[in-house]
Amino acid sequence: MTISAKSKTAMKATVEKAPKAKAKPRTKVMPKKIYIQYAGKEIEENVLLEKFKVEWCKENKITAIKDLKIYYKIDDQKAYFVANDAITIIIDFE
Repeated sequence: MTISAKSKTAMKATVEKAPKAKAKPRTKVMPKKIYIQYAGKEIEENVLLEKFKVEWCKENKITAIKDLKIYYKIDDQKAYFVANDAITIIIDFE
């Protein structure tokens, strides 16, 4: 029994690999900087975060933070940091 050219082509087509799935496009992170300015004074978001990290890491691990909110009271020049839905640290920026 001989295999015809047509049969060989059909067999070859079933052996070929399926096309590779296209890679998902990566989400681009937009660089940002937030500045708070009032009455001739300025503070940057990164400064707030760095001071918070220093204070937080004195007693806790940074990985313990699931959620962080920062409230900066301009009149008092204080930042209130709420981590995991509980006020944890208040820092004076005078």
